[in-house]
Amino acid sequence: MRTTTLAFKLGAGAGRTPGLDLSHIGEVAFFLEKPMRETTLFFDRIALSAVELRPPDLSVAPATFSPNGDGWQDEVVARADLAEGLRWEVTISGDQGEVRKFVGQGGLDLRWDGRDEGGEVVPLGRYEIALRVTDPDAGAELPRCISHVEVTD
Repeated sequence: MRTTTLAFKLGAGAGRTPGLDLSHIGEVAFFLEKPMRETTLFFDRIALSAVELRPPDLSVAPATFSPNGDGWQDEVVARADLAEGLRWEVTISGDQGEVRKFVGQGGLDLRWDGRDEGGEVVPLGRYEIALRVTDPDAGAELPRCISHVEVTD
């Protein structure tokens, strides 16, 4: 388990020791590079008004692939660096609706061979790859992340 500690002293000394006076700013934002399962922020005389959940970074490559079995770009790879315990669901949809769904937990490293649930190669065209991530312990869902790929011959 990785622990990240953030310590801030806001206001005129923060009541105990000399600190950084940011009272004139009025708002401070925190952005985390990776989703974290358990995050506790301790503040002295500061109120949190809102917490914004951001979608994870979804990497999909190549943007165009041809699942024709010739050994060259026959699949697409979707990756996202997710904390252990986070659950993910990837839905691939085309013009005819949903063609494939994958589920898992922890880091995402998914290879799609351009086939639907029945094992048939999907028709040529543009497909949406949607990632949904939930934290079952916190009961939270991050915003969906969407990317697109083109299936060619």
